[in-house]
Amino acid sequence: DVATDLKKNFDAAYGGTWHCVVGANYGSSITHQTKYLLFFQLDQAHVLIF
Repeated sequence: DVATDLKKNFDAAYGGTWHCVVGANYGSSITHQTKYLLFFQLDQAHVLIF
């Protein structure tokens, strides 16, 4: 699973607890620390990591 792999890699590389959402169509409302959010599109999926 892409989300699980990304989450585990971010946890290991950057410490703390990261959350990852991957999908083609979803909404989100989150609170995150400044400078600790990544959002991008990969093929047809959008990736949100915070």
